[in-house]
Amino acid sequence: MSVLVELAVFNLASVAIAADCNVPRIELCSDYSVGGVTPAFSDFVEARKLFSGKIFVMIRPRPGNFVYSDSEFELMLSEMEKFKSAGADGFVSGFLNDNSTVNIHQTNAFVNACAPLPVTFHRAIDECIDYNDAVESVVNCGVKRILSTGTAPSAFLGKQYLNEVQKKYSNQLIVVAGGSVRSAGLSDFLNKSVISEVHSAAIMQAGSDMANANELNELIRIANAF
Repeated sequence: MSVLVELAVFNLASVAIAADCNVPRIELCSDYSVGGVTPAFSDFVEARKLFSGKIFVMIRPRPGNFVYSDSEFELMLSEMEKFKSAGADGFVSGFLNDNSTVNIHQTNAFVNACAPLPVTFHRAIDECIDYNDAVESVVNCGVKRILSTGTAPSAFLGKQYLNEVQKKYSNQLIVVAGGSVRSAGLSDFLNKSVISEVHSAAIMQAGSDMANANELNELIRIANAF
């Protein structure tokens, strides 16, 4: 079984590159400079025409922290429903409390609203004060994936922690290694690893928000060898 590469895309040009490179799944966002927020609905409609693989949509109403008011959370549910009705394959989001723990109430409600589509809890989990407790909390909420560096500055540096979590929750959770993932170093990362999915924007030029096709092809080539 080869390792799956998920491409984070921030514009329709990158969606087209993903399609050309036969990426199996994209995470559709906007605004790379802030780490991604909810994309425009019109961009999703066009992306669905361009890309035949799975599209997971980020639901994040604003930059900044991941502590959301009731009104912000209601907006997130409303946005999610639009994408769900239009053919999204899954959603990516994250909900924290002021004390850097998982907001279990919002996470539960979001997972239930997204059902039967899967939810990925994004890198907000790396900001939690107790990572192990946070992972257990999202698993108990029915989250299917976490996108994480394993609390390290990059996923490659968090290899040991990510693998420990994947082994512990092997039947309940898919750990998606994300955070500064590039082709350089990917082979070493995947060697003697149980990680089955990696996440990258494949952006190689400073100041750009565009996926690099050569880098993406190399990521896929390496991932397919495992």
